[in-house]
Amino acid sequence: MNKEVTYCESIKLIILTFNEIDNIETILKNASFFDDVVVVDSHSNDGTVEYLKKSDPNIRVYSKAFDSHANQWNFALSDTGKNPEWILALDADYQLSEELVAEIATLVDGSPDVYSAKFKYQIYDEVLSGSLYPPVNIFFRAQNASYEQDGHTQRLVTKSEPTFLKSFVVHNDQKPLERWLQAQLKYARLEAQSLVNGKRANTLSKKIRRNIWIAPILVPLFVLIWKRCLFDGPSGWAYALQRMLVEILIALFVFDLKHKNRDL
Repeated sequence: MNKEVTYCESIKLIILTFNEIDNIETILKNASFFDDVVVVDSHSNDGTVEYLKKSDPNIRVYSKAFDSHANQWNFALSDTGKNPEWILALDADYQLSEELVAEIATLVDGSPDVYSAKFKYQIYDEVLSGSLYPPVNIFFRAQNASYEQDGHTQRLVTKSEPTFLKSFVVHNDQKPLERWLQAQLKYARLEAQSLVNGKRANTLSKKIRRNIWIAPILVPLFVLIWKRCLFDGPSGWAYALQRMLVEILIALFVFDLKHKNRDL
């Protein structure tokens, strides 16, 4: 890290956690370069909170029972004290690289209000040639910013269009496969509810998913061929299998909602 870089006190780094003991050490590696670090934890029981308190007493940890991603993030924005000009919002399975920290330090006096990051996806210690992980608005002015729920995840609502950061963010979830499967089951159910009942189901990807049978076939082929994961060895094939499984779960939940006409 370039020691001549001065980090502004106007940036609040926010991290959301729930049983992230396998990821938290990595995401905190460069967190000390930010003046204010806030973690909103959803009542972890795997030692995450204990690790946070031991690793850095300056990290402010809040506990809030999880009800939705949007509500967790909005709580982090409005109910965790201090009113910074800028927010850096990260999931616990992101890698906060030195390059990203250094770039963000140069942007606080700029004119854009929202910055979006593109991602590289890492699985089994291999950075894949491509993935389906979309860009995420991670750095933004706090004023007039909020989140709304969008399917299984959240969407940042601001008045400005995002500008892309030059630095990539690496997504590297190191939790056990069993935890990943449990999470995907929950996310698939929420995504299906949004597809069947939601107002934001008119994008191409959502239309494909609502057809039930197309996505489980198309997505793994797209990942292997178009995203070139075919050339990433076992990691690429594992990622393709993961994406196929996710689409199968979503399709099953959509089918159930449509044909049994009951809430899940």
